[in-house]
Amino acid sequence: VAARDGRWFTARILPYRTLANVIDGVVITFVDITVSKTLETQLRRTQGNLEKRMARQAEKLEKTKRKEIAGRSRARPKREGPRKNSGV
Repeated sequence: VAARDGRWFTARILPYRTLANVIDGVVITFVDITVSKTLETQLRRTQGNLEKRMARQAEKLEKTKRKEIAGRSRARPKREGPRKNSGV
C-alpha cells in the first residue's frame, strides 16, 4: 500500500480471536517496506541498463565479426584454373 508521503507498507489482516476461540474482530498490521521497494526499483533500473549495454555490445561484436569475415575473404588469393601437366 502506498502512503501519501511516498512510503510503502504491506498490510496484513487477520481475525481477532478471543480466548474462547470466537472471532471478535480483525487485527490489521502495517509494515513499512519503503527500503525494500526503493531497492527493488533501483535493481530493476540497473538490470534494464545492463540489458541495454549487453545488447549494444552484442551489436558491436556482430559488426566486428562481419568486418573480420569480409576482410578474410578479400585477403584470400584467387585460385587459378587447373594447371596443365607440363610433361616433365
